[in-house]
Amino acid sequence: MSEAQVNIETQLSSPVEEEPVDFTTKTWREDFCFIVENKKLFVARNVLALASPVFERMFQGEFKEKGEAKMALPGKKFEDVKEFLQCIYPSVLKDVTIKNAHKIVALAEEYQVAALKSKCEACFLTSLSTKTSAKDIYRLIDLACLYSLDDLFQKCTTLAAEKALEDLDEAEIQTPIPSAAKLVIQREIIDKMKANQIITSQVVDSLNEELQRTVTLNNYHRADLPKGDQLSLDDYKGWSGTSLFLNIGANKNTQVYMPEVCGIQIAVEFKFATRGTLVITLHAQNMKTSVLEIFGKVVFVNGIKGKTNMCQPIQTQLYDGPCRVVIKHGDILQKETEGYIYHGKMDVEIHLFALKKDSGYVC
Repeated sequence: MSEAQVNIETQLSSPVEEEPVDFTTKTWREDFCFIVENKKLFVARNVLALASPVFERMFQGEFKEKGEAKMALPGKKFEDVKEFLQCIYPSVLKDVTIKNAHKIVALAEEYQVAALKSKCEACFLTSLSTKTSAKDIYRLIDLACLYSLDDLFQKCTTLAAEKALEDLDEAEIQTPIPSAAKLVIQREIIDKMKANQIITSQVVDSLNEELQRTVTLNNYHRADLPKGDQLSLDDYKGWSGTSLFLNIGANKNTQVYMPEVCGIQIAVEFKFATRGTLVITLHAQNMKTSVLEIFGKVVFVNGIKGKTNMCQPIQTQLYDGPCRVVIKHGDILQKETEGYIYHGKMDVEIHLFALKKDSGYVC
């Protein structure tokens, strides 16, 4: 065999090493361009379409119809998009680490790359331990809530429940988390303390009151409240909260319910006095030396999809006597077809907050 033949066979049998893809240079393979921070990233549509259903719909839709071969990605970072592409391109498939997971998880969620999103979550989970600080845990809870990382959320809330309350307060200042996440942590703290039998009834009551206040605040916000009018938990520390979900008869009979706020039972009485007029009476017993500051709202629920609920604010003080709130809502009481009344009954929600004052002492 000649030397030339040996060289040819050696070249054919040797693997060809491809240069790493950095997407900044266009070759015959690329047929589309992303523009990020005024820089270009060249990609192949068919590769992205296989990795992401969002890209597939995009390339099959308006970009195919218009014959466009480029798209700007405002608000995104060049290095983050490049890292994202390197993690989904078959010829690269860069490893996902805790360092780049933070950069690409948002893009994996936006473009519905489920496999990449799972890899990011696995990295976050691996980084967690009992030694992880409350601040780092809260940062990951925030990520878990933003991108629906359920396993991460569960592990983070469990670890958070093991931390000191003062550490959680500091973490909340740095990274506020959704109130729903706080509820989960509070429930886990209560369950843990009960299981260990190391908690006094006073602390349990305080935590339960905080939990009930948070639940009431969530209900209050959920009931058609404009964003600008939403309340903050921190502004109502020390207040008690309660929510009632009632199905009352739309007639003239008196109906009474007995919720408890601030350790005091309040009688909430409904009476349809005249056509189109509803009188709600709040009455607290044994209030001779105290006063209850009350605020909240009554929500008349409309059962028809797309229809708006009707809300009536409540703000008053309760002494040793009744306090009446007169509501005139003829639309609710007279037009059964509008969705408020069904078979003679109507769904009503009452969300109340209360602060008890005793001769300058607040409890």
